[in-house]
Amino acid sequence: MTRRGEGATGGGALPHPPQIDATRLPLDVLADPEAAFPTAQPPGPLRGKENHQTMRILPSAALLAGSLLLASSAAAQSFQFVIDQPNSDFQWSGTTSLGDLEGNPDDTFELQGTLELSLSSGGNPVSAGQLLSMDALVVPDLSGKIPNPISWLPPLAIIDITNLRFSMSSTPFTVNASGQFNTTVVLTITSGLLTVTPLTGSPTQTDLTGEQGPPSATSGTITAAGPSLHFDSPQTSIFTFTDPGSGITGDISLVGVIVADFDCPAYSTYCTTSPNSVGPGVLIGATGSTSITANDLVLTGTGAPLSQFGLFYFGPNQISVPFGEGVRCAGGGIVRLGVSNSGGTGVFTKALDHTALAPGNEILAGETQNFQCWYRDPSGGPSGFNFSDGLEVFFCP
Repeated sequence: MTRRGEGATGGGALPHPPQIDATRLPLDVLADPEAAFPTAQPPGPLRGKENHQTMRILPSAALLAGSLLLASSAAAQSFQFVIDQPNSDFQWSGTTSLGDLEGNPDDTFELQGTLELSLSSGGNPVSAGQLLSMDALVVPDLSGKIPNPISWLPPLAIIDITNLRFSMSSTPFTVNASGQFNTTVVLTITSGLLTVTPLTGSPTQTDLTGEQGPPSATSGTITAAGPSLHFDSPQTSIFTFTDPGSGITGDISLVGVIVADFDCPAYSTYCTTSPNSVGPGVLIGATGSTSITANDLVLTGTGAPLSQFGLFYFGPNQISVPFGEGVRCAGGGIVRLGVSNSGGTGVFTKALDHTALAPGNEILAGETQNFQCWYRDPSGGPSGFNFSDGLEVFFCP
């Protein structure tokens, strides 16, 4: 199966640069700038520290089948959201075999922790998702009392739950154009100590770890706010307990809302640029967002020789391999974004159009890709070409 960044070429030189489909050049095209740009001098084969894949040409039916397999298996990526504690507020209530529970002193708490969501891009901002897990600590500890029917007497029992921490998972769900979803969740207690102090007798303790509530229908929204994703979902869960010492049994209900956010990391440069014939070298940069849905990322390379050809490419690996007059910073199964010209300003620009990436070359939400600019510089040294530094980009839905 043809891998990301591979393609078939004929045996002769490629056409004039404006006609080049740079995404379909073979992996070693960067080693042969004469083929891509006929006026450059070939520096010889590229054999850096990365492993190279062997290009194969498959029948069209097999190629199509491979593309479909890649598309179907690479839909969702996981994202870790941070729970917004002040806005993830809950209220608890309970009933027991001796009577209702009252807050001691109150019946409210907040959640602190993280949750992990599997999300698929293609919507606004996502098309589907699933709550994989959650690590939520109840703050503060819960304390309740069972009032005595005789009001002036002490409570029948004091019930404390300390270090209560739980996880939650859901069935897969679709997300509509407004960011709304419906799903079913299950709450599982991952830690918690139940202490029952009866009116008479000694306190007893029960480990609640592993207790699980019944499946519960819920809804919510996943929306984009600038460079962040926002999760908001009301929740109602219930779990039961039995205290073997006192024989008290009961149900505790938790009602509230989980609010969490994922902040998309800003893109950042790495590796190094190298001096060229006009200055200290080409610096890579970008404008726009890393959102695949917004599809507005534009790559830039400043400080290039005037009116020279170049191209941006990306790959999953960060490398540092001297090559030509510069250093290769991006490797793996590289994908080329087409030829651009530095013009009269010495600046390369290329819009990253996600809708134009060939099957098998798509960038998925949750992936990190590394970008670099290769460019001609006939006066810069024997090889006649150079590289910018690298740009690391984490892509959000």
